Amino acid sequence: MLTAPMKNPPWPLPGSRAPAPPAVPSAEAHDVSARIDAVAAGALFAGRAKIACLAAELFEQPHLGPLPTARAIAGSPEVARRMIAVANTVKYGAGIPVTNLEAATVRLGADRARAVAVSRLIGDILAATAPAELRFDSFWRGCLVRGCLARALAMNAQPGLAGEAMLVGMLQDVGMAPLAALDPAAYAEIIQQSDESQLRLAILEWRSFNMNHVHVGLRLMTGWYMPTLVVEAVGRHHTNPPLGPTSDPAIRLWQIGYLVGTLPVEPSRTPAQPDATAIRLLETAFQIGPDRIGRLLQQAAEEFEDVSGMFDACVAAGGAPCDLLAPAAAALGAGPARLTGGSPVFTGHDSHEQHQRCDDPAANREALAHADAVSVL
Repeated sequence: MLTAPMKNPPWPLPGSRAPAPPAVPSAEAHDVSARIDAVAAGALFAGRAKIACLAAELFEQPHLGPLPTARAIAGSPEVARRMIAVANTVKYGAGIPVTNLEAATVRLGADRARAVAVSRLIGDILAATAPAELRFDSFWRGCLVRGCLARALAMNAQPGLAGEAMLVGMLQDVGMAPLAALDPAAYAEIIQQSDESQLRLAILEWRSFNMNHVHVGLRLMTGWYMPTLVVEAVGRHHTNPPLGPTSDPAIRLWQIGYLVGTLPVEPSRTPAQPDATAIRLLETAFQIGPDRIGRLLQQAAEEFEDVSGMFDACVAAGGAPCDLLAPAAAALGAGPARLTGGSPVFTGHDSHEQHQRCDDPAANREALAHADAVSVL
């Protein structure tokens, strides 16, 4: 069970050890929970009619087919029109026009159609309330890049989770918009002080507001009826996951959320050296070695090209996918992208060390319990 937030963050600053989480008096926990409710209330209320209704239809039954998916999305006419337009782009169209939403859903894939439809509505709601200091169009573009990278990871490891993985990547930072609205100038300073570290950002938010963007994001996502697996993975994405390969969907989404949340994406400066921890997780958990990293990044770039048209109203224009993924490529030791036939191609690094770990269900259950015990909510 996810616990209430504490005065001190449950994660250490880089280089320090995590302390044991202190007990939280029930009255204090209630007070903190009430403040989180207050911060999330505006976006939660604004999205309840559209987002919650659509999410309930799309995610109440797992693996919804194209026809029921299309029927649910049809209740959001603007999203439906945009989806048909995107399905008719050169990337998808192949010269065959799409004239109805079911055909568009088939062409995009039902799992991806569900993810982008809900994310489009969420982006519209948050864009209307986010302060100018957050630069929401650039922020949401970065979220989309993470979502595309998350889906590419799932397609390589467990394709049946691709739609949920996209949501985990794209929605893990949704709480930033309502939290930034509390004090836009102070929040801009927090972002600057975080030095582009998502973990440090969460800690600095906690120190300033006695809550962070994960608290607020989880409240929004539960109120909007997002899938339980997605909500749980978002709640754990700042906690180190098990390193081994797994068939457990909760563990797999946790690994994906942690990895895409760790890697830098646009806007970001290029890391000075590869991230050994991220590379190790990619190799041990996903069995993606150096020779396949370039292909993974190319898949993520192609994902972005495929779906970015769904978000034209709330995503900053410009920025080639290979440029947006360049910081992540550098962190994974991949070479710079080049364009071949209009598509980005990344090169891998030279190391060929591989790690193998078995999937241990008992260890996985213990890791999940530990992650929830030190969770942010």
